[in-house]
Amino acid sequence: MGARAVRLGRLNHVEPRSLDVTPRADLSHCMVGAGDGKRGKKQFQAPLADPYAEPNEALVPVVEDTLRSVTAALLADTAEAAAAAAATAATVPEAQRAGIAKSLSYLRDRVGVPRDMSYPAAMHFRAYLNLHIAAMME
Repeated sequence: MGARAVRLGRLNHVEPRSLDVTPRADLSHCMVGAGDGKRGKKQFQAPLADPYAEPNEALVPVVEDTLRSVTAALLADTAEAAAAAAATAATVPEAQRAGIAKSLSYLRDRVGVPRDMSYPAAMHFRAYLNLHIAAMME
């Protein structure tokens, strides 16, 4: 897989030219962020570990569309990324925006380095998630 250097703010990052598409069934992991807040039956010492928490499955289609927007912004890497995030947020009903922002925050906080991706790629991914989170909260 080739890579190219891109500029985001003041940091140089490496962006992959292709991304693995997460199967829809795996989106339930980030949907836990928009769940009802109930922790799973089995508890763990790590504060971010809760594999048994209940996800909010009702938001899966909207979160899927938002993650597609994040992916498109990552691949385009243009100055218009904030405007694209705002346009995506405008298509989401007001009542669902807080749940989407919680789901994206949940995902952002649990991206593992180096388990999921390299440190520069994770910073880049988190930056684009943050753009979409901010757009949902406006």
